Amino acid sequence: MINVWASYCGPCRREFALLRRSAARYGTRVAFIGVDGDATPGPGREFLRRNPTLYPHVRDPRGRLANRLSAGVVLPSTIILDSDGQIATVFAGAYPGARRLADDLARYAGVVDGR
Repeated sequence: MINVWASYCGPCRREFALLRRSAARYGTRVAFIGVDGDATPGPGREFLRRNPTLYPHVRDPRGRLANRLSAGVVLPSTIILDSDGQIATVFAGAYPGARRLADDLARYAGVVDGR
């Protein structure tokens, strides 16, 4: 699961807590990766310092990676890959809750929420 975000994006900041909890919940069953779309490294780095995650983040200041992942210009955007590493779905905007994210992971990535 790849989440494209930026520190200046209010919906991204609100969604971050859900993603942090979900990464802990799904452990080794789902790989989470964050893609920081901030233009300069400072704001994203500071945001991550205050909001650490269990998963890595890469910088994408020009949006090239986000575009290749079909994320478009909507922040946040979440890309779920299937077990073959192919894009299964792109969710534009902040996930409305843990249940919807769990449903999408089950539907598109075959992840059963059995803890």
